[in-house]
Amino acid sequence: MVISMARGAGYLWQGTRLLARTGIRRYVLAPLFVSAILFTALLWFGVTEFGAAIDALMPVLPDWLQWLSWLLLPLAVVAALALALLLCLLAATLVTAPFTTPLAAAIERHLRDPARGADAATSTGSFWSEAIHAVGGELRKLAYFATRALPLVVVSVIPGVNLLAPPLWLAFGAWMLALEYTEIPLARHGMSIAAARRVVAERRMTAFGFGLGVLGLTLLPGLQLLTIPAAVGGATVMVVREGMVEDVKREAKTQ
Repeated sequence: MVISMARGAGYLWQGTRLLARTGIRRYVLAPLFVSAILFTALLWFGVTEFGAAIDALMPVLPDWLQWLSWLLLPLAVVAALALALLLCLLAATLVTAPFTTPLAAAIERHLRDPARGADAATSTGSFWSEAIHAVGGELRKLAYFATRALPLVVVSVIPGVNLLAPPLWLAFGAWMLALEYTEIPLARHGMSIAAARRVVAERRMTAFGFGLGVLGLTLLPGLQLLTIPAAVGGATVMVVREGMVEDVKREAKTQ
């Protein structure tokens, strides 16, 4: 289990290293620009509003939990930070969807055919048709994530039970990020979101380690701006190295 998680986190590092290669780095600029705007906005909101929100939350705790405020406050901070980072990344990925698909294509071409390199990556359709398809896929994923997050929202507002919320939000965020970014290179091969979830679930711990790595990258000042292109790169490396596309094709042939 630990080895699988470490391998998944390693894919993120491998993908990050590929971003500076010729033929790949030009696709990094748009995600970087959007990430800079959204993370700046998140930081501003956190500084100006988060303290007030915590102050408003603590008085509503029942008397029997008031003595635990020293523990609940950091737990609330962790849960809120994980949720805010997840929402920020999902929003940024939605905005940059037209650019992350070409990035995944360039990285996959480089991995599968190093002799030709990333510049050989080609598109099967127009930019706008692929952009509309990519944005539609992101919206469907957001709907899927939202429905899965509802039970955690309920847990987060129940006194006493909400002590479990921070680790649950962290685990949920890591898994959702793994699905979010792995689906991008898989969708290039015509794989549905349901099929992508199934093939990722077959490598659950590897994908979970990758998602934890992505979530951890967002916590590093300055480096979090690389999160989206690095996550797309790492997910593409994972898809290729783990043979996910080939597995689905073999499964389709046997049916």
